[in-house]
Amino acid sequence: CFASSACIACIFSSRRTASSDAPPFWHAWANALRRAPKALLWLLEFPRRAAANLAAQAAAHGVHVSRLRTARTAERGFHLARGALADLALDTAPYNGHTTAGDATWMGTPLLTLPQDGMHTRVGASYVANAGCPQLVAASLRQYELVAVQLARRRATFDALRARLARHRWTSAAFDTARWVRAFDEGVHMIVDNHRRGLPPKHLLSFARTRARPAAA
Repeated sequence: CFASSACIACIFSSRRTASSDAPPFWHAWANALRRAPKALLWLLEFPRRAAANLAAQAAAHGVHVSRLRTARTAERGFHLARGALADLALDTAPYNGHTTAGDATWMGTPLLTLPQDGMHTRVGASYVANAGCPQLVAASLRQYELVAVQLARRRATFDALRARLARHRWTSAAFDTARWVRAFDEGVHMIVDNHRRGLPPKHLLSFARTRARPAAA
């Protein structure tokens, strides 16, 4: 993750432990840290050896170890609360955050992500787009790095993104379980109908996903 005069960015992963952060993303984070001198990088210390290795890599990339912070695994409630203290959550590929991406978005921490081809690398983009922040979906690693730097230098932008996430928290498709269930049900029926017609597999769009929940009376 990239408070106060500094920008704090965090990578709190579950399946994506520190040891699985792909080298291209590490290079992008190191570049962003050099270009945003007040930014800090907050990593989950799991496993501890991986965090130590990343600190060594930071030094090799010209980033002082004091710019890195680590946090140990913790009880879920505490983990969610501390994650909300970060200004920006940094996603990785080829494995995006899944639960962690949802946790960050739910707690109001903007998530910067770079989708690729597989489903497992588009989860972050789905969360942030459906939460009303499509500008956090980068089209390339270069843009990912540029957006991280721009955000680190513009405190007002963080505040605006947090406000948007707060406004959409209870109404966005990202967390509308009832709408998701309707869309999934409709999608399954569409797949079965496509099969019964003898048609080849194809992309199907469930319009239930695009329809908002009925307004309260």
